[in-house]
Amino acid sequence: MTKRSRAAAVVYRWLLNCYPRDFRDRNGLEMERLFGELEDDARRTSGVGGVWLYRLGAWWDVIRNGTGLRVDRARERRRRAGTPMGHTSRDGEGGVGMETFVRDVRHAVRALRKSPGFTAVAVLTIALGIGANTAIFSVVRAVLMAPLPYDEPGELVVLWGEMQNRGVTTFPMSPPDFARFRDEVDGFESLGAVFSFNTPLTGDGDPVQVTVGNTTTDFFSMLGIEPILGRTFLPEDGLPQPNTGQAGTGPGPLPGIALLGHGLWQSRFGGDPSVIGRTIQLGGATSEVVGVMPPDFELLMPPAAAVADDVDLWLAARIDFVNAPANNVFLRPVGRMKPGVSVEALQAQIDVVAADLAANSQVKATAGYAVRAASLHKDLTGHVRPIILALFGAVVFVLLIACANVSNLLLVRASSRDRELAVRAALGGSRGRLLRQMLLESGLLAAGGAALGMAIAALGIRALLWMTPADLPRVAEVGIDGVVLLFTVAAAGTAALVFGLVPALQASRVDLADALKERGSAGSNSSRRLVRNAVVIVEVALSLVLLIGAGLMVRSFVELSNVRPGYEADGLLTFNANPPFGTYPGAADRSNFNMDVRRSLEAIPGVEQVALAGPLPLTGQPLNGRYGGEEALTDPEAFGQAAYRAVTPGYFETMGTALLAGRAFTDADYND
Repeated sequence: MTKRSRAAAVVYRWLLNCYPRDFRDRNGLEMERLFGELEDDARRTSGVGGVWLYRLGAWWDVIRNGTGLRVDRARERRRRAGTPMGHTSRDGEGGVGMETFVRDVRHAVRALRKSPGFTAVAVLTIALGIGANTAIFSVVRAVLMAPLPYDEPGELVVLWGEMQNRGVTTFPMSPPDFARFRDEVDGFESLGAVFSFNTPLTGDGDPVQVTVGNTTTDFFSMLGIEPILGRTFLPEDGLPQPNTGQAGTGPGPLPGIALLGHGLWQSRFGGDPSVIGRTIQLGGATSEVVGVMPPDFELLMPPAAAVADDVDLWLAARIDFVNAPANNVFLRPVGRMKPGVSVEALQAQIDVVAADLAANSQVKATAGYAVRAASLHKDLTGHVRPIILALFGAVVFVLLIACANVSNLLLVRASSRDRELAVRAALGGSRGRLLRQMLLESGLLAAGGAALGMAIAALGIRALLWMTPADLPRVAEVGIDGVVLLFTVAAAGTAALVFGLVPALQASRVDLADALKERGSAGSNSSRRLVRNAVVIVEVALSLVLLIGAGLMVRSFVELSNVRPGYEADGLLTFNANPPFGTYPGAADRSNFNMDVRRSLEAIPGVEQVALAGPLPLTGQPLNGRYGGEEALTDPEAFGQAAYRAVTPGYFETMGTALLAGRAFTDADYND
């Protein structure tokens, strides 16, 4: 017995262990010997390539027959048929022998090889449909289906402040309000917060602008993120800065506690492990590095939160949550629900605290203050979900149209194979055998289309990544993985049934008398034309739906492209420049810094106009503030709420924005 025979015999012995002991004792060793004979026969009849197909047939015999399998009966059947056990054709017994299956596969390959033009067109048509579906499904898989890369991501929620009477739905939260929800909502296992800003990093080389994420100290433990070096934040890392007093005689400022992002650790510090414990100068203040984040860590927040996703380093927020001003809103809360708590139950608890806050604040009550809890994953993808699902639906229609095309081709091809199929039927081939033969050909076409479709999908994914909008989350994870491969296999199998079943049923219905004549009867041809016409009608209907959808999408794209944002983007260059608070502590100091930057940039040859704005257009949610006349000083209900951007003189001239009335800002307005 060969090594492969012995390995297969081990599998047989394992299968036999599923049966009663008396059966194993009587038949186990004899089955192993029969298996050696089985492989020898298989090798002689089919060569090495067919051995595994025959072996599968033999294993199926063991599984199907169970304890009713007897070695003597298997030998007798093998002797009568003159073929290896488990490989005889069993059409009459309701089964399909391996030898028959192999013969059908070979015949299907020869039949497709005889029509290379038809085969190439059919495979290419199916490949385009499967390739488009695979490419879009890879986006669906990465963006919409894959869980967030955090511990128990389904328990994570984000909190949004709402001013219902003023149409504001994504309001940030002040530190005192955050503390109320953290301490009083029992449904939270933990509640953290984050915000981001830009600041210069100095020392150890040239100054560089970095993006900083400020978080509460329990933020990373809530997400289940561990650093690759050092540690994350401890509760004492978030102690508020001490009050230095009017004359600055109090205790000095506490150093910041920093976690380096993996990219900054590599580019700025050369991946040096000894960076832990080192002091860096961040925004003019001292910070101590206590850890390095993993290379694949990414903070995934909804775009409306206006929190940067390309954070270079993280700081523990030193905030006095009790004494901070209640109108200073900048925190983006993210919470983890306790096990078993639903979003609805959590929302009921949040409503109680929000109602109390509104009852004790005239401004909140007037604005219709509320807080909404939403799934982090749902809100992260909510703005792109309809677009992605619409694209996926469109490519499904493309695949259905491709199936209709190939089905029509198969119907036409089947009409030219009447005599071949009639001869096979006359020689004893049953309708089931003919049906199986035609479906095998369809399966081979689908397999070829799937193989070529994977190559098309790989190119399509590259094109999609090139065209994706900047706010598409988790775009780096889009690619072909095991789940996408399984989808491709399932799509190919489904497509084979969709385009192959109707032609196979039609072709297997053979009238020997008509088919063996020089020409078939008019009735037979009429039946085939009816089926082909039905397929064409379905194809045209699907094409019409797809065409209407494509037209609407093109129109939407054109309309969006023609929307004027209110400024002329040609020739504009933007960048961030935040003065470090340590160097520029007062408002007047920061104002002078801004004007110095403006004058320095205006002196550069080729620069026409310069202005400063915060935040920049289209980069996130603008600032929020109250406004009102003198009556608002005594009547809080007279205050209004508005979103605004702080700009310097020359902003509208630099942006190319025309005023409808009045004048733009001047330097005199800025100095006042």
